[in-house]
Order: sequence, then C-alpha cells, then structure tokens
Amino acid sequence: MSTVWLVEPDKMLRHAFTVALFPEFQIEVVDALPVTAPDDVDVLIVDAAALQDREPEAARRSDALANWHLPIIWIDGDQPAQAPDRDQCIRLNRPVAKDALRRALAQCLSATTMAKSTVSAEPVKTPVRKKTRTKKAVETATGETRNIIELVDVVEEGA
Repeated sequence: MSTVWLVEPDKMLRHAFTVALFPEFQIEVVDALPVTAPDDVDVLIVDAAALQDREPEAARRSDALANWHLPIIWIDGDQPAQAPDRDQCIRLNRPVAKDALRRALAQCLSATTMAKSTVSAEPVKTPVRKKTRTKKAVETATGETRNIIELVDVVEEGA
C-alpha cells in the first residue's frame, strides 16, 4: 500500500480526499507544509489554493519542496501559487475530480517505481514453469468415464 501525505488545512477537504483515495492508499494528513521531507512517503499532495487562502506566506515556504526527492501533486486555485520547479510535480486545478486525482497519483507512483527499478544494478530473474495440458478423468452422471483435456496456460513463478 502506498503512503500519501496530504497537506490540507480544510477539514472538509481532508475528508473528501481521504474518501476519494480510500482503500488503495494510506493517507497521512497535515495542515501545513512541513519544514523537512517526510520519511517513508511515496507521494505528497499539496492543496496550495487552500494553503494560500488561509496563510499567504505558505507560498514562500514552497521553495523548500524543490529539493525534496519525492513526487508532488500541486493543487492550484484561481490565483496560482508558485509550484516547486521540478520534474516530478503534477499540477491540478480546483475543483479536483476523483479520476484526475487518481490518474495523477498513478503517474507519480509509476515514476517512483521506475526510478527505484533503475537504481538496482541486476535484474532479478525468476524461473517460470509452464503447464500447458492436463488430462482429467471425469465420471458423468450415467457412470461413464471420459478423458477431458483442458488447454490451460498456467504460469507459476518460483520463489
């Protein structure tokens, strides 16, 4: 399960985001931008529009996010706040649709997993056993025994 950090000062919007992302994601909610990058978090969602409405100085603190090595979903309102200048930052505009949020999260998580997979030097190979045909003896209701061949393609991965 992926962990998502949600920076949302509005209580109702916290619940809306949590319901939209439940049960696929574990949500941790905070009401202000943290000073340092959180540990063990896969994606950061920042509702910059709500932060700017409540605290106009929050836009200045967003410069620290540019140094974090963590994908960010940045939600803007009518007056766009300055998003961090990074490759892994996806901007959404208010109102945010559930499908658009899920697509952005999928894009962030796929970028994260691709980055993690390029870090490993050797690909892990698993042996694959393939079973293509099986014969079964089936007894019918009349007592006859028939051989049935199932053409099943089963792939099992070894441990």
